[in-house]
Amino acid sequence: MVRDEGLAQLPLRIVGETQELYSQVDEVIPSYRTSLHHYHRRNRADAFSIILDRLPARNPARVRDIALCFADERYDDYARMVEPFVAAA
Repeated sequence: MVRDEGLAQLPLRIVGETQELYSQVDEVIPSYRTSLHHYHRRNRADAFSIILDRLPARNPARVRDIALCFADERYDDYARMVEPFVAAA
């Protein structure tokens, strides 16, 4: 996936894989709900670390803005902001 779509898309893939499952968190038994919260948080943290660690830091302010979009769960904005990285891959 990274080879085909670029590293900047990986955080969206990581979160996307759990987003549908996590959207059902209110419908599951409490013990499973806790597991879903932990799983979702861990995936978001992993995805966030990729952004901070691996996006080119030629423009630190731009990387900061990209990271903030992701942290605020504005995934459409994130996708638009990383488009130049994806196109360059």
